[in-house]
Amino acid sequence: MEKDKKQQIGPPPESAYTIEIDAAKLLDGRPEVKRSRGQAIFVYSYLGKTWTKFIIDNSFASMHPCIFASNFSLTSCPPVFCSSDLTHPFTSPPLKGGEKEPSPHPSPTGEGAAHVAYSHNIRRVAFTLAEVLITLGIIGVVAAMTIPSIVAKFQHKALESQFKKTASIISQVYLKTKSDTGIDDFISYCTTYSSDSGVYPYSEECYQALYKNLVTFNAKQFYNGNSPGRFGGTERTTAFKTYNNKQSITKSNSSGALKVLATPLYSTVALPDGSFIDFLINERFLYIVADVNGEKKPNKLGHDVFFFMIRNDKLTGMVPDEDITDEEIENGDDRTGNPCNMTSNQKANGVGCAHYALMNKCPYDDTKTYFECLP
Repeated sequence: MEKDKKQQIGPPPESAYTIEIDAAKLLDGRPEVKRSRGQAIFVYSYLGKTWTKFIIDNSFASMHPCIFASNFSLTSCPPVFCSSDLTHPFTSPPLKGGEKEPSPHPSPTGEGAAHVAYSHNIRRVAFTLAEVLITLGIIGVVAAMTIPSIVAKFQHKALESQFKKTASIISQVYLKTKSDTGIDDFISYCTTYSSDSGVYPYSEECYQALYKNLVTFNAKQFYNGNSPGRFGGTERTTAFKTYNNKQSITKSNSSGALKVLATPLYSTVALPDGSFIDFLINERFLYIVADVNGEKKPNKLGHDVFFFMIRNDKLTGMVPDEDITDEEIENGDDRTGNPCNMTSNQKANGVGCAHYALMNKCPYDDTKTYFECLP
């Protein structure tokens, strides 16, 4: 009986501290430590697949100040654990009504383990090499699946912004030129064709007026290439791809693929922001050809290269013939139907894409915007 009485403890001394370690956080190395005066010291230990809270006396705390220091961490202090190799007595908590006194010598793996000891022989929690490699493999697969999509979306957003800027410049240049010349029907005037001489007699006058305002809106003179095109433009040698990337357009085959539109694509005007814009009066139309990001890729029709027209004083695209038949295409040429679609093998596939881009409408999917569905 005397021994049983000694196992009981009264209120802890004022010098005692409490340390509470959250069991869940202890597992991943981030214990939550709480102390308060006036209580015994509590330590959690994993016993028999359950977590048990122990009360230990101050003598144990004084023998292991590292564990109970204010900067306690599992990296600076190994965690305590239950052991039968004991040097410091465990003091049982006060018993509640109906509870039995724990055995003074219980099993080290049972719920009534009698001692808590500090050990240098620690089982540290870490990932195995296999787990690390599996995790890295999963990260690699996810990255391979998502990064190309993220990069493509970023590029499409950049092209959309550059397209809108270029379209705005062209519209402003046209309206300012019309106002400066005082010609009410500026397009009809510029595209007047003389059958006798086979020329557009007012085309040079219109070109000069348009280029003058193109310079004004861009604040700088044109950059000149080594082989200048019309009015000090730049002669390009870039190879272009069609809208669906199926065909290539080079300077040597461009006249066959694009007909007259090859001229303003290759003999063009470089602007200070690196983009290219040029005008062409032919086929009784005023065409405007623009490469919205200059020599930068992708250099594809309908992606960064667009063909515009002016109709009713508004900037428009060349309207694609969505009902054209394969026979008509076969009997026509690469520009027949002003194509802008996913399947066409025509070398001019993309000349009609400005029509959709200005409306921000996908040519083949009504649920998407134009630049969202770029192939």
